[in-house]
Amino acid sequence: MRSQVTVGLLWALLAVDQAGAACLADHTGFFTGRLRGALELDLEWRGEALDCETTLRPDGQGLRFRFTAALAGGGELTLVLAPPEVPAEPTSQPIPFNLTVMEEPGGRIFGTRGAGQCLLELRTSAGTAGPFEAMGYCIGPARSLTDGQPLLLTTFDFRAPPPAKLDSAP
Repeated sequence: MRSQVTVGLLWALLAVDQAGAACLADHTGFFTGRLRGALELDLEWRGEALDCETTLRPDGQGLRFRFTAALAGGGELTLVLAPPEVPAEPTSQPIPFNLTVMEEPGGRIFGTRGAGQCLLELRTSAGTAGPFEAMGYCIGPARSLTDGQPLLLTTFDFRAPPPAKLDSAP
C-alpha cells in the first residue's frame, strides 16, 4: 500500500508541469531514442506529435527536460531527463542525469534513482535563449518503482526549448 501511495504522489508531482506545453512553436522539436526491457519501443517523436518543455529543477540547479507523446496502442509515455548541473557552454564531457519514465494508462513509473546511470552531451549552449540540442545514452537501466523491472534508454537525441527563465534573460 505504501508503494502505491508513493507512486501516486510521484506521478502527481512530475505531471504537474505538463499542462498544454508545446514542443517549439516552429515544430522543430524532437526526441528520438530506443527503450529496451519492460517496454520495447523505438521513439521517433517530432513536431505536433510531441509535447515537451524545459524547466529549472526545484532547487534552481540544473534542468528538467520533459517529453510526452502518444503511444501507438493507446495511452502516452513521458520521459523526464534531469541533469543536476548544466554547463553554460557546450562541452564534450558527458553530463550525468536522472531519468524518469512514466507510462499511462498503466501508471508505471521507472527511475534511475541517481545521476550516474545516464549521460548526455549538449550540442548547444545553455547560456542562450535558443533551443537545447543533446544526445546521449544510459549505461544502466531505470527500474520500476513498484516491481523493479528494468527499462534501458539505450541512445537518444533531442531538441527542446529553453526554460522560460533563460528565455527571458537579456
